Amino acid sequence: MPRMGPRVCFRYFTQSFSIKTRFTREGIRFRLKTQKKNDQNVRYNVNSWIDQNDHIKIRPVSDLLKCFGFTFLTATVAFNLAIYVDWEKTKKATRNYISGLRRSPQGESLWDRVTPASKAAFTLIGLNCAVFLLWKVRSWHPFMWRYFTNSFSSKSLCLPMLTSVFSHSSAVHLAFNMYATYSFFDLLIQHLLGVEQFWAFYLTAGVVSSLASLSQKAVTRNPVRALGASGAILAMVSYFCMRYPNSELSLLLVPGLKFSAESALWAILLFDTAGLIFRFRVFDHAAHLGGALFGVFYALYGEEFIWKMYGDILRKNI
Repeated sequence: MPRMGPRVCFRYFTQSFSIKTRFTREGIRFRLKTQKKNDQNVRYNVNSWIDQNDHIKIRPVSDLLKCFGFTFLTATVAFNLAIYVDWEKTKKATRNYISGLRRSPQGESLWDRVTPASKAAFTLIGLNCAVFLLWKVRSWHPFMWRYFTNSFSSKSLCLPMLTSVFSHSSAVHLAFNMYATYSFFDLLIQHLLGVEQFWAFYLTAGVVSSLASLSQKAVTRNPVRALGASGAILAMVSYFCMRYPNSELSLLLVPGLKFSAESALWAILLFDTAGLIFRFRVFDHAAHLGGALFGVFYALYGEEFIWKMYGDILRKNI
């Protein structure tokens, strides 16, 4: 066995000592403090950048009128466009059926064989993933902070009410929301809403949830930024629960725990109401509650009056 010189021995000793101290209580505590300090520095740099580039004094409450106007405009455009496209597709399908021009299954492409629900799911998930990837481009951060986060103290007020619905803070946040969305796609599109009505419903629900979030921030003078599809997803969930109250649901992480859709809806409403009253900070409870209540409203009144009654009037005049 070769002998080690004093310099090599000393280096070996110091390396061994550093490895051992790395796993002592003091070493772990030191690394945790260092990591916490680094995280605080990152948050400070982000907040400092926002303060310098996209932060203004919290707007007056009267600016909520702009938000209400944008919400009404989004809903109007979304539902009118959806009704028009649905009517055109219906007429085209009828003409093709009468003239016998329907393509045979052998002539269909792979994409043509995908169900409408799956096409909508791929489109929505793809949009959310694309926005998430944009967050990974450092040079795009100024643009993303301004137009893909929702805040009552941002220079851009209305457009982020819509775009922030497609924006997510982390891969876990994105994955959880997209899984929840995909779980309800087939039922909502194939059996309840259809593709066009679903898109109008989803976009309107997202903007309504942003409106609820901004209203809460305006009243409490809160400059915090929000993003995510949770409000629109809870609108989907609450709409489904209203239409199928006796359906059995379960949680992803607790599959053995089963409960009725009606019970799930009450739990969502009570939890987010409590979070709003007691100002829990983990979730944007105002956005969640706004989205859930929109889903309830649409199931009770919206679908009948907007899609059916108003839709019939619009179709007769197209």
